[in-house]
Order: sequence, then structure tokens, then C-alpha cells
Amino acid sequence: SLTLNTAAPYKVVSVLPTLSPGQSAQVTLRFDPSESGTFSGSVQVGINGGQGSVTAPLVGTAHKIERSVRQC
Repeated sequence: SLTLNTAAPYKVVSVLPTLSPGQSAQVTLRFDPSESGTFSGSVQVGINGGQGSVTAPLVGTAHKIERSVRQC
């Protein structure tokens, strides 16, 4: 079985699979920052109750978009 860990502004949104040896699965993460900037992070995949882990780096860039509304 797998466990996934990451920190804001990244979030795991897929259901964690149970895999047999040799199988693979797709994992979906969401990047949801509250401000503009570049955000580094990582996702750690834990394997079978602490018997090992793999860490993959994450980098995302967000740009704030402003919109003004004029009333007539």
C-alpha cells in the first residue's frame, strides 16, 4: 500500500491505490496557492508501512490576476 504526503499549496486529490509488485498507478496533485510567486515542494510516496519511500520535487508558479468592475 502507498501513503502520499505533501504540503500547501500542493494537495493530493486522487484516491491512494493498493498495488502489487510491478504495477503502477497515476497520482493527481492540485496546485492551489493563495498568492503569486514560485512555490517549491515535494511529494513523498511511502511504501508498505514505512518499508521505504521515494520523494519527487514539485515546482509551481502562480500569477495573480486582478479584475476591476465598473458600474455605470
